[in-house]
Amino acid sequence: MHLVALLSDRGVPADQAALSASALAGASLVGRVVTGWLLDRFAAARVSVILLLIAAAGTFALAAAESFAVGLTASICLGFGSGGETDIVPYLIARHFGLRSLSTLYGFNWTAWGLPALPARFFSGAPLMQRDRTPAR
Repeated sequence: MHLVALLSDRGVPADQAALSASALAGASLVGRVVTGWLLDRFAAARVSVILLLIAAAGTFALAAAESFAVGLTASICLGFGSGGETDIVPYLIARHFGLRSLSTLYGFNWTAWGLPALPARFFSGAPLMQRDRTPAR
């Protein structure tokens, strides 16, 4: 959410910071496709660990990012890891609990992700509602 602002505050030009955000989105798409391919060939737990390590490396790189190259690398790692994670969760749910339970358990999974996001909005700098600040006539 704040990737462009974070990189801009660290001296990366705004256009390059925006390119990093686009790279994150592109890497997420690639991560999803590659993860599907990997899940067809390797154990899901091992694929999951590798993706989480890639995302963690991206997090640590972003924490230290003070240049476009490091910001771009961090964005790609974060995008690839989070895109792959999106595919692994339903795969593991279906594999371990069966297709009959997939929709219900996947819904609970997203609920578990969504509930902590409610109070996080107060701390992340994201406004709950935009007010119209135009002066009355």
